[in-house]
Amino acid sequence: MGEKMKKGIAIFVVIAVMVMMMMSCMAFAWRDPECYAKCYIDCILDPDATAAMCQVHCQNECG
Repeated sequence: MGEKMKKGIAIFVVIAVMVMMMMSCMAFAWRDPECYAKCYIDCILDPDATAAMCQVHCQNECG
């Protein structure tokens, strides 16, 4: 039971973080949607990146 619960929570957290990243991305993406989409995909695939880092990086990169 414990292992299954931990896995469920981990999946929920990952989904929640991705949704938050997408929402923060959408707030800025109207300026340059292609650039932001590419930037966020690259950032999400980087295991060391955090949501805040991605947002700042993509704003600098595309803004």
